[in-house]
This record gives sequence, structure tokens and C-alpha cells, in this order.
Amino acid sequence: MAAGLTTVQKFMLYALGACTRQIEARLKVRHVTLAMTKAEFIRLVQRSHIVKQRERVLYQHLQRLESQRYLAYGERTLSLTKRGGRVFERLNRDLSPYVELTRILAKEDLLRALPGKQTRLAE
Repeated sequence: MAAGLTTVQKFMLYALGACTRQIEARLKVRHVTLAMTKAEFIRLVQRSHIVKQRERVLYQHLQRLESQRYLAYGERTLSLTKRGGRVFERLNRDLSPYVELTRILAKEDLLRALPGKQTRLAE
């Protein structure tokens, strides 16, 4: 399905899908088209500090994703195609347990949550 996609390209697909999901959740509207230019999206990806590549290289990744029909770009609007949406859903399904665990760990006071006297801080 996503054969031949690089890690950066998968991250970019996931980032665009996650942005769209966030907007849909906040507005309580389905199938929102995110009106974001490629330049704005590249700046967003760079601000994540996960991708260390330069702007030109990220733009080339977007071009490749568009030519492989994972993304669509028209009238200054970047969006996932059905094919890109399927890859996003698979990535989201694969990553959701890790994201949920991170969310739980950030919320919980682990020293209080873990029972027993065997749990302690070691120096």
C-alpha cells in the first residue's frame, strides 16, 4: 500500500492527516478541506523538529507525494487523496497505542499510580 514511501513522506502524510483531523474535531465538521499552501505546510513540518531536512527537499517530497497521488494540491489547498487517506489511517492505527501510552504517562503521577513498595526511584 505505502510501498516505496520514505519515512519523511510517511511523516508528511501523517502530519497533514492529523491537521485535518484536529480541525474536524474542533469544528465538529467532517470532510473539511484544509486550505494550506505547500510553503505553510513545510513550515509546520519543520517546526516539529522531527524532520531535519531543508525546505527544498521537503518541497520535493511533497511533489513526489503529489505525483504518486497521495496528495492533491489545487487552488492553494493541500489535501490527502483517498489513497493518501488510506495510508494516514494505517499509520494512525499503527501509532495510536504509542501515542495513547505517551498521553497516559504525561497525565499520570507514576509514583502514586504504581502500587507496591518495589516501585521506587533509584539513583
